Amino acid sequence: SPLPPMEIDHRSLATALFRLSFASSALINVALFLSICTVPSMTEFGDIAGCGGSGRVRSGLCMVFVLAVSVVFGAQMDGSADLASSAGLTEELAAVDVLRQEGRYSEALERLQAVLGKHSARAEILWRQSWTKVDLGEASDGEAAMRKFYEGALSDAKAAIAADERNARAHLVYAIAAGRLALISPTRKKVELSRKVKAHADRALECDPDLAAAYHVRAMWHREVAAIGGLSRAVLRLVYGGLPEASYAAAVADFEKSIELEEHVGDRLELARTCLAMGDPDRARRELERALTLPVKVHQDRKHRETARQLLEEIK
Repeated sequence: SPLPPMEIDHRSLATALFRLSFASSALINVALFLSICTVPSMTEFGDIAGCGGSGRVRSGLCMVFVLAVSVVFGAQMDGSADLASSAGLTEELAAVDVLRQEGRYSEALERLQAVLGKHSARAEILWRQSWTKVDLGEASDGEAAMRKFYEGALSDAKAAIAADERNARAHLVYAIAAGRLALISPTRKKVELSRKVKAHADRALECDPDLAAAYHVRAMWHREVAAIGGLSRAVLRLVYGGLPEASYAAAVADFEKSIELEEHVGDRLELARTCLAMGDPDRARRELERALTLPVKVHQDRKHRETARQLLEEIK
């Protein structure tokens, strides 16, 4: 019978190949070293250039080569350490992502803090820590606890951007954290944070035009700002300098783009709510019905499906 297909661990294969390359290079370097140190001296061929002191020449060549090999070996050793460190970080962050998807946010935060203790403050660690604190804030009871997590999340997002300004997810979590903090802030702070939500959602999409979650966040911003009445908007403009232009149509377009890239229950639910705000209950029902057919991909999807089911019952 034919052999079953072999499963290949590509990361292990890459590491093995690197080590094989390093070992081969080491053998070649040693062989060259021995050939130089055992080559007949120039005087044995007649001291053509009048160098004399063949032992000194041979010894000098050997010493130069030893130094060169030391430099090469040192660089290779450093490269091997960097590769191992990078592979270890990738595995640790993958484990954190699983914990977050399962809704085990406290465990995820503990793992991230341990990772930060072993690695430098890198954007891919910090934006995950920021998002995890947002999740913990949403699950908290009481405004004080929520504020603590959201402010911590905003601080981590700023650090992630400082570490890598072109990291799209760093800007995304900044927008998310700012939006959550705005919900429990006084009006002036709310307006200031709202501007930042829009600015960082836009920047996230400049860095990665295919980042579905950034379209979702910007869609939510458009819907909430568009819902502000004309009189309130005039007061905001007069007292606080106003907000960027927003519309329900822009919200719908961003939700549709998010769904096109990576469909989640929450996308359909929020699009349905937007349709209701626009006075289109028929489309809202279709979106909710679609939401109920989608699989659960992340922990929040279960809650979103139940909310979609309840909303559909209300508008039937």
